[in-house]
Amino acid sequence: MRSTIDLLRAFSLLIRAKLITKSGSWEAFQDQIPKVVSPNYKHSSECVEHITRVCNIAARLLPTRTECLERSLTVCSMLRRKGINSDLCIGMTRVPPLMFHAWVEVDDQVVNDTPLIKQSFLVICRL
Repeated sequence: MRSTIDLLRAFSLLIRAKLITKSGSWEAFQDQIPKVVSPNYKHSSECVEHITRVCNIAARLLPTRTECLERSLTVCSMLRRKGINSDLCIGMTRVPPLMFHAWVEVDDQVVNDTPLIKQSFLVICRL
């Protein structure tokens, strides 16, 4: 039951993230990332993995391609709603050609991408 509710929430947040990124409003984007009201300092890695997995499934099932920024906004939002402190990181390549990428970190560990991403991209924004 929990997985079904989380999957529906992920769908909803992914669609909202897609609309916000298309609008180009940075303020609206930042407003979608909730603050952690009551931090759950004893969060389990299983919970983080569950949220990440559910968001990946939802992204694959959507009829359109989801971008890294949309997926990361969704993962970060869901983790924070569970009381898990997480950072949405936006980075740019360290060497040309110039490219941008977004990912989520919990306790300075990448959770929705390969850990090696930090070697290729320099964080320019951490939300």
